[in-house]
Amino acid sequence: MDSHGKGLLEMGDRWRNSLIGGEVAYNWGRSKEQPGESPNDTVSDPVHRSFLIDSIRSLHCTQLRWVADYDQTDPVARAGAEEVQKAFGYRFVLEQVRYPRRIDPGKSFAVTFQVVNTGSAPFYYEWPVELSLLEPDTGHPIWRGRFESVDIRTWMPGDGWDSSRKAYTQPALVNNVRGSFTLDKNIKAGPYYLAIAILDPAGNVPSLRMAIENYIAGGRHPVGKIGVGTRAETIQLAPGDFIDPRTDTTLRYYPYGISKG
Repeated sequence: MDSHGKGLLEMGDRWRNSLIGGEVAYNWGRSKEQPGESPNDTVSDPVHRSFLIDSIRSLHCTQLRWVADYDQTDPVARAGAEEVQKAFGYRFVLEQVRYPRRIDPGKSFAVTFQVVNTGSAPFYYEWPVELSLLEPDTGHPIWRGRFESVDIRTWMPGDGWDSSRKAYTQPALVNNVRGSFTLDKNIKAGPYYLAIAILDPAGNVPSLRMAIENYIAGGRHPVGKIGVGTRAETIQLAPGDFIDPRTDTTLRYYPYGISKG
């Protein structure tokens, strides 16, 4: 941070449109002081881990190599690494979603949501945001629409990291998103799950996950129940409806030019 990091800080707002990354050097210079003697040492020791997180936050880092070689079977190292991972890159927290309990085939309706980037960097690609209706039993989308005029590259994190307060002096702003949609006329009446997802445009499939527990296999985030042709009796979803995102192995990236729908 006294040398390479200082040079990056002097670049000012370059991080807003250019990915910041690099390597955590070991067996070199003053590495025993910081960031520690090994990747395990870096993520396990509170002092080293705090130094690394402060560096990530200050420089708005998206990735750093070598430190990822920690022992994932070590519970202390794994817990520390999870804390570090939350500081890297974007971290989109969906704070609020508003929508009607009833929507009707062939008619328009509006959905709004609020999202905050609590990470250290933006997402650098213009990926679309999808709204969908899911079958409750299978999680399969029976209708899909997109929020128009939304650019997730503008969902910026905070700036001006204060290591003593462990917070940005300029906090991340709340992003308010609104979309208008028209439901297909042939949608069958009944209860559904309303879901939000961010799509990889190469395959038109969810490939970016938000930092919320409302998650099902395939990359979509159900936010509540909704009724088609009838008013939903409740919007609440059961915790058992969700899975741990870490167990989902279905997400993947598609080469550009190969469309999946």
